[in-house]
Amino acid sequence: MAQRAAAPTGPKSEREKAWVSVAVIGDARAGKTNLIMKLAQDEYPGARAPKAPLAPIKFEGPLKSEQSAEHAHEVIKLKIHDTSSSDESMWDPTDGLLYNVDVIVLAFDAKSKDEEAKSLAKCASLLDRLRDTKVVCDKPVLLAGTKMDLRNAGKTPEAAQAAQAESRAPELMAKYSSVEGCIQCSARTGQNVAEVFWFARRLHIYPVSPLY
Repeated sequence: MAQRAAAPTGPKSEREKAWVSVAVIGDARAGKTNLIMKLAQDEYPGARAPKAPLAPIKFEGPLKSEQSAEHAHEVIKLKIHDTSSSDESMWDPTDGLLYNVDVIVLAFDAKSKDEEAKSLAKCASLLDRLRDTKVVCDKPVLLAGTKMDLRNAGKTPEAAQAAQAESRAPELMAKYSSVEGCIQCSARTGQNVAEVFWFARRLHIYPVSPLY
């Protein structure tokens, strides 16, 4: 997980106790719905995933993950919104989804070096649009590279680590100030799925950017 700053420690704030609204957007082939279903229902439908975006899902409870083990008994509240890459309504300045969420997870297909390059190019276009859109430009963004199980298939642990290190996603962090973190995951195996949403929530509760 690459992140701009670590979160402070101390007593819970009101932000920590409140519901955090997360929009999952990105490349049509990134597996956004699979990612959400793996977290909420511990299911991986794969190609059987619904074609239409899921209705908003409320998740309340502890997130079981290696990274958040220290908070294993902490009940967190997430409202997760699935999206379609072709849905223009989420950009509506009157009541569009992106204007009303706390944090954005931007998913990209990382199953191979070539697929990642194409998917990140689409993400860059979305980041350009986010940057140029009033209100939305201030939302923290977490990049989530999906399908890492396919990228690591048949590789030794050392080779798999090298494959992850060659990701170009950190370049987007350097270019876009709204991108405050990057994590690689797999909905099929469950690798880092909880971490995606744990870190997304963390970016809202402990914002890197000023709140004004």
